[in-house]
Amino acid sequence: MANVNSTLGNAMPAKSIPERIALFLFKFVSNWRLLLAFVLILSLTAISTTFNVLLGTISGADDISKMILPAGYALLDLSALFLSGYISMKAFSIWRKLFAWLWFGFLLCLSLWAAASFTLAIDSMTQNQDLERSIDQKRTELITLNSDVDV
Repeated sequence: MANVNSTLGNAMPAKSIPERIALFLFKFVSNWRLLLAFVLILSLTAISTTFNVLLGTISGADDISKMILPAGYALLDLSALFLSGYISMKAFSIWRKLFAWLWFGFLLCLSLWAAASFTLAIDSMTQNQDLERSIDQKRTELITLNSDVDV
């Protein structure tokens, strides 16, 4: 038992990077609420970033905007996550914290707008599929009728 305590405790400093990582994870995961919060934040960030990347892809009109818009929209989430975590923890001035949280709120609103815009774009594309099918069907009929007229 003493050997286990000495390897998990602070009796012997961890020499290698994997040992340091293992010690950090052991201490971090000992509180399951932090693990749950980390998994939830990671999941929501991945989902929101995916919404933003797909919205940027749909919104792009040319090749350049189809490359720039997905990255720009995805960076909204990442910068909001950075601001909420790093600046609010490291800033000592109440004004800096207030500014960081206001900027975070603005970026969060933009991210929610991107998710809503993506949903509306998908709904619009779904509703227009039937119209596009009937237009294609009418074009095919027109081509057939034109070939009959030529004959």
